[in-house]
Amino acid sequence: MNESGAQLARVQALTPDDPERVGGFSLRGRIGSGGMGQVYLAYTPGGRAVK
Repeated sequence: MNESGAQLARVQALTPDDPERVGGFSLRGRIGSGGMGQVYLAYTPGGRAVK
């Protein structure tokens, strides 16, 4: 598995409590969560992945 495949394997599905969008970003999954909040995998309107 290449590096991006390994990273995507760690992404969990969004829960019903997670937003689908934040600003102009479309959320696709949850990378992690903890005492300071959640980290999401998101995509720009142009299709670029950001986290």
